[in-house]
Parts: sequence; C-alpha cells; structure tokens
Amino acid sequence: MKLNFDIFKKSALLILLLVIFSGSTSFAEINIKRISGNDRYETSANVSSENFTSSKYAIIASGEKYPDAIMSGAISTQVTAPILLVGKDYIPPEVIKELKRLNCQTIFLIGGNDTISTDTIYNIYKQTGIYPRRIAGKDRFETANRINDLRLELNGTTYDDLYGITWHYYGAVSGYNFYDALYAAPYVGLAKFDTKWLLQLEFCNNTFDFDNSDVDSGFIIGDVDVINRNGAYYPSLTRGKNRYETSVKIAESYSIPYSINYNPDTVVITSGEDYPDGLSSAGITAIYTAPILLTPKYHLDNSVKDYLQKNNINTVFIVGGENSVSRDIEKEIRELK
Repeated sequence: MKLNFDIFKKSALLILLLVIFSGSTSFAEINIKRISGNDRYETSANVSSENFTSSKYAIIASGEKYPDAIMSGAISTQVTAPILLVGKDYIPPEVIKELKRLNCQTIFLIGGNDTISTDTIYNIYKQTGIYPRRIAGKDRFETANRINDLRLELNGTTYDDLYGITWHYYGAVSGYNFYDALYAAPYVGLAKFDTKWLLQLEFCNNTFDFDNSDVDSGFIIGDVDVINRNGAYYPSLTRGKNRYETSVKIAESYSIPYSINYNPDTVVITSGEDYPDGLSSAGITAIYTAPILLTPKYHLDNSVKDYLQKNNINTVFIVGGENSVSRDIEKEIRELK
C-alpha cells in the first residue's frame, strides 16, 4: 500500500511540474516585436525592410493626409505589398532606399496632386527607374472607387463579373473615421470583398442609405448608422463601444468561414490615439494575416486584453515608438500569459 501511495505522490508531483513548466513555456513563447523609426516615414520603411525580402508591388501613400492613404491597406493585403509614406513634396531617403531594395516592378501611388505632387512622382522615377501609377479621384470617396477598380484589375475580374456573385459581399466604413478604416481596409483586402467608403448624407452624418436590393451580404464597420428602405435585408453591423473594441470585433471576424477563415496567431498593435505610424501596419497584416488592434498609450483596453488571452496569440508586433505606444503596453502583454 505504501508503494502505491509513493507512486501516487510521484505521479501527482510529475503532473504538477508538467503544469508549471507548460505554463512557463507558454510565457516564454510570447514574442513581442516593436517596429518604429524617428518619424512615420522611417517607421514605414522599417515595417517594409523587417518583413519583406522583396515585393512585386509597392504602395506609396501620404504621411501627411490620411483619407486617401488609409484605403491603401486593402491593396496591401490583397497583393501582399508594403506601404511606404512620403510627403507631398518630400521623399525620405530611407523610402527610396527601400524601394530599390524591394526590387519591385510596379509602384502604386495613392492620392491626387494635392496629396502627393507630380514632382514627387517624377523624383521617384528618377531615383528608382519606375514611374509610379497614380490612383486617385477628386475626393476620398472617388479615390476609394478607383482603389476598388484597381483591386478588381489585380484580381483579373470586372464589375460585370461581380453582379450576382462577389458583388453580394462587400464592406463599408465611414469616410470620416480614420480608425475604422485602419483595421477594416486590411481585413477587406484579405477577404477579397469590394470595399466602398460610406458617403455622408445631408440629413445625418455617417449614415448609409441601404436601398440596393442587389447587395445581399454586406457588413458595415464602425461608427455608422444604417437606413434600410426596402426592409428586405439589414447588413451586419460590426461595432464595439469604442474604437478598441471595434478593432477586436474585426479581429474575431478573421475566423469566419466565408471571409478569411483563418485563426490568427499574430496581431499588430498600434496607437488608437495617434494615427501616423498605423498607416503602414497593413504590410504586416499582409505577411502574417495579422489583425490590427488599437491601444491607448499606457494601457490595453479590456477588450484587447480579453482577445489576447482567449486566442492562441504567440506574436505581437507593436508598430510605433514609445511616444505612441509606451513600454507599459509591452509589460502588460507579457503579464497576460
């Protein structure tokens, strides 16, 4: 009997040790990697250089005006390309260096002449030998449509192909809310949805007048109200109580079978208060199928904390310096496991 009791004690001790070391292994496996630079331009170049060995495509967007730039995330994730930032009349040397290193064949430049000047396009051509293709409209909404046109072209389809099939799946966000588009555009690019900005109607800000009976399965993201005139269909609304929780709800949507059908093990965390660094985050999403989660500077929102704890996340990319995402965030993430 004593022998059996000794065996029982040893077995119990072994199980306890396995539990302890299993927990320790989980803790050690958390990989937190911060990507930043001296400014938003260098950060974008570093996101590219640290994650892309080469790329057929590169995307140039404004580091000064977000409305056109933010929709480029849908292209980035569709064709797996980095987003590099420039000024209207300024090309950072690290961006030129990165364009050369990538050995890209095509450069898409997002935004009109008021956003990125023709002289800047020509200077990129002079220094890289590649003449950027400008994708732009008269305003952010028309630019979004031109981006849709490009996405269809890159996918080898036309609008005629979409009616009755893919056209029935689309995503929409407000054209006046940067943060909703920041995490939504990369998701839509991965899911191969046709993305459209929502126009503001005269009688109500950020209202989508939903009366197109041809659209069967749409989803609206973020701070938007929906009016359904025919009453036949109400599109799904993805919205949390704040931008942080909404970013989590998009992250949770990655696993839906009819969208991306993937359970992420990697996420991107960027500032929910200071947008510039977040502009280039989509490049990481493109490589790792990693949702973008937003955070305040000094602490994680409870919704983000819960998501990291409940899902098998083993890698976290923090995009931005300590002035936008403090070291306290790194400490808090490590303490979750």
